[in-house]
Amino acid sequence: GNGAVGSSCREEAGIDLFAEQALWPEIMAIFREGYNVLHEAGFSDEAILFDMYLSKEPAEIFERAADEGFVKQLKYHSRTSQYGQLSTMNRHDGNEIREKFRRVLNDNILSGNFAKKWSDTKWAAEELAKEWKEVEKAPIVQADQRVR
Repeated sequence: GNGAVGSSCREEAGIDLFAEQALWPEIMAIFREGYNVLHEAGFSDEAILFDMYLSKEPAEIFERAADEGFVKQLKYHSRTSQYGQLSTMNRHDGNEIREKFRRVLNDNILSGNFAKKWSDTKWAAEELAKEWKEVEKAPIVQADQRVR
């Protein structure tokens, strides 16, 4: 069910940082590269972005995952969608991403390296500004601005 979960500060901070530095960046990179491949193949920005997220379908999927289960929400998808997702996921060994995730968790988060760097507020502000400047150049960001 929904509600509060008992947790320690270490666990809460570790999981939050992991989501911010490992999980969500990979999800965002997947959308970015999906856009790049479809755009290169000649699909329109409007159609790509609408199908990927402007329709709010991902939000609905995550809401159903929270309510009914990460995989069980697939029952709301067409049989073709279910097959495509399950057959591809079931054959994805995950080794590469798992190793990358372990490196982020161990080298950045659990080691304290990120906390040490981030506590330097001048450095943090400069680095964040650099990252924003870089991401604005991404084709998906440019397309998103045009489509809106």
